[in-house]
Amino acid sequence: MRTGFALSLLGVLGLICGGIVGVLADALTINCGEDCPDSPLLWGLGCLVAFPAIGYAIRRKTSGSARSTVCIAIALASISMLPAILLYGYSVHHGGMRAGKPLHTDIEYSRMVISEKSMPVLGIADAERCAISHYARCDEQSIPARCESGFVQLPQQYWPLFKRLPAEDFGGFAQDADDKPFSVLGCRK
Repeated sequence: MRTGFALSLLGVLGLICGGIVGVLADALTINCGEDCPDSPLLWGLGCLVAFPAIGYAIRRKTSGSARSTVCIAIALASISMLPAILLYGYSVHHGGMRAGKPLHTDIEYSRMVISEKSMPVLGIADAERCAISHYARCDEQSIPARCESGFVQLPQQYWPLFKRLPAEDFGGFAQDADDKPFSVLGCRK
């Protein structure tokens, strides 16, 4: 098999395998919010370069036949995809993912709340957990939240339909300066 054709074949295979690994890695990434790197693209481009480079180095040591190229392609695809598929299967099997990713508070979305009613207008189900933006203020008309169903803007009229879960707040139980606990979303009436 000609070297140019073999390397382009390995490049296409690398792009496909890298994209699949990137999608699986993205599904397992927790709490990166809007700052998530574009995993499938980065993995795809990385494998697009790595597969032909590694394949060329190995082909030089072998006969360079079609059979050896196919064996190299299968080995590279297995080495790159098997760990990602196993981790994804383990995570799905153990229920660690709801709507793609588990929800935890972090420094940016530091307050945890839970809906007491479903809100179809916002796409929020009954008893769905949401992490409220740390930077939200009581005088805002809506606040950003990362819910189990995705990112939403919570209009002020829906705030009373949520209940705080202070034990799940980032850094523990949040309090005001006068040491009284925050109300539902940190706003006093």
